[in-house]
Amino acid sequence: MIENLCETGTMKDFPKVDSWRQALVDDDIVKGSVVPEFLEVFENNLRKRNAYAAKILDKNLRQIN
Repeated sequence: MIENLCETGTMKDFPKVDSWRQALVDDDIVKGSVVPEFLEVFENNLRKRNAYAAKILDKNLRQIN
């Protein structure tokens, strides 16, 4: 999820891990195992904890807007 949110490019060096990660993200069972607003809750939790990933995410969002 962090890679999807922050687009750090970290996974480009690990194609097998990236394929596995993407398969999990796309899996209906995984999608159905969390509440619909999970992504929003996750992002808010990153910000609340002042996580480095939140800083990258917010920077990327500012660049888009």
